Amino acid sequence: MEEKVQKLEALYEGITEITPEKMDTLISESIHTFEQILEKLNSGSEEEKEVAMEHAKRLRQQLETQAEKALGNLKVSSEELEAYANNKENFTEEEWEALRKAKEELSSYQDHIKESKETISIGESEKKDPKKPRAKAAKWIAG
Repeated sequence: MEEKVQKLEALYEGITEITPEKMDTLISESIHTFEQILEKLNSGSEEEKEVAMEHAKRLRQQLETQAEKALGNLKVSSEELEAYANNKENFTEEEWEALRKAKEELSSYQDHIKESKETISIGESEKKDPKKPRAKAAKWIAG
């Protein structure tokens, strides 16, 4: 998995001009790599989970760094960029379709992560052995 993470980091660093093809590759590779990380977090050994979490942290940091750089280079806020990205008139049909596809894939991936987190939470709560309620002592009424 280390090779995949390094490849993805190189993709993040190499993005200087976003084209529909680059965006498609970047998102596909990101989702595929994060799914593998999530799989390890869900079902790996403790060591594999630890390594997967470190990979996820590295990639997240890289994404945040690249996003900050991009915003700095563009001299816009994240809100301004979001407004621009949500306006179809700013893009060609091909670019708009690539953005739409990227949004769908990311949304689907986010849903998958939420489901996995719920599954992990449920699995962890089942592992804990809840205390069984003790039977109450019979109360004898003296008469």
